[in-house]
Amino acid sequence: MLTEIKDAFLFLLDIYRGNLPQSDLYLLGLIMVIMPLAESIQEIRKKSIGSKKWAIIYLKWIPISFLVISIYLSGFYFITNIINNFISIPEALQQEQSLRSIAIMSLTMASIASLIVAIWKLHAFFVSKKVLFTFIINTLFIVIGMYLINIIWYEMIHLPLWCYGLIGVINTAMFSFLLFEEKEELSQTQNNAIQ
Repeated sequence: MLTEIKDAFLFLLDIYRGNLPQSDLYLLGLIMVIMPLAESIQEIRKKSIGSKKWAIIYLKWIPISFLVISIYLSGFYFITNIINNFISIPEALQQEQSLRSIAIMSLTMASIASLIVAIWKLHAFFVSKKVLFTFIINTLFIVIGMYLINIIWYEMIHLPLWCYGLIGVINTAMFSFLLFEEKEELSQTQNNAIQ
């Protein structure tokens, strides 16, 4: 357990220092643009804020997004290493650099999915009767995206298809849960305002 915590902490330090391969750094840069943008769009729509404050909201979300990225990537790395102690997992998930790259690929696709949801106002689909259909579509989107990033960008990580699928399902489940919690909070706020 201590070894896994130490490895996750070292990964976190390497993220802060920028001590990662260039391919990983480019994807992290892309995530740092997409994630604050998606959150800014959601906040502007939720609060009906004027376009003049858009830049301020975007800048506000940059450090928050960086914190979320750090937690997600180090958590992904830590959990995968813990699982590796109990069951046999593919070799790509046992190699330090490959695992780091897979975590970054996963977060890249999750960020793109959140941006698409924010732009086209698809939140309702994740918490409506069509939730299963949306769940499958979003999972496939993440899986296909990760596969394409791996082929085009890395060309070296050999990961079984079921691993892509599992990562896609977990990401979509987390995403759906966060949207559901957000909807519940919004409904509660509106009810309190009416009262």
